[in-house]
Amino acid sequence: MLSNIIQSLNRNILTLLLAVFCIAIFVFGVSCTDFSDKKEVKSVGDEKFPDMEIHTFFREMFVGDIKSMDVFATNAKMYTANNEVELYSTYGLLYENDIVTSSMKADKAIIDEDTLYTKLYSNVILITSNNTKLYTDYIEWDNNKRYFTTKEPVRIVQPDGSWLTGVGMEGDMNLENITVYNEEDEGYSDSVPATE
Repeated sequence: MLSNIIQSLNRNILTLLLAVFCIAIFVFGVSCTDFSDKKEVKSVGDEKFPDMEIHTFFREMFVGDIKSMDVFATNAKMYTANNEVELYSTYGLLYENDIVTSSMKADKAIIDEDTLYTKLYSNVILITSNNTKLYTDYIEWDNNKRYFTTKEPVRIVQPDGSWLTGVGMEGDMNLENITVYNEEDEGYSDSVPATE
């Protein structure tokens, strides 16, 4: 009987010591594992994780002292390792000599922060200062050359309503010096353009 009491007491003491040890670990954050040499995980499989994420994003972009772009987005993900910004529901204004030359919007954009090389994806619309519009699903913009290219189907609509479609295109963002490859269709509006 005495031995049962001693065993029961020993179990209670062990349980009490284990409870105190667990509380100490929880409260004081004591860890027996050294994580100091572990690297931060930035991706799992094909999915990469951003270093920073911003909602309601706005940024002015410059080349030297010259303003090049204003960029707006509902969401931005920043990847510092490769100097990229990934934007969603994005809208941008392009400048030359402090004058807006065109605007663009897309569902997604990836911008290289060093070169401002930009890739626009899905529902891409480019509108020039003279109201010429370009519709496509993908554009690559080389900010150093001030030139864009795409291999996707394009539709260009002039202010008078005339249009041109094709597959593949390159040109400047003002749509003044362009080349459309594999032209498919062109036409004119039935309406008369408004005069000023």
